[in-house]
Amino acid sequence: METLITKLTSKGQTTIPQRVRLTLGLRTGDALAFRFNGDRIEIAKAQPLDLTFAESTAKTLAPEWMSEADDDAFRDL
Repeated sequence: METLITKLTSKGQTTIPQRVRLTLGLRTGDALAFRFNGDRIEIAKAQPLDLTFAESTAKTLAPEWMSEADDDAFRDL
């Protein structure tokens, strides 16, 4: 397993190593998707469906599912 390390700037920015950019086929202006998996985060090139889903979910669910009571009621679904 190969590990690549970059530094984070004061603005929360970092450089994506060339090997990662080539592996993911990233180009200037591409969107990235961050997937949370326990204590790990997976980074992938965002696909148009990912962006559409994220935008639609943010617009429709956020206002209705913002209370702790909702979290408790639907936790076991």
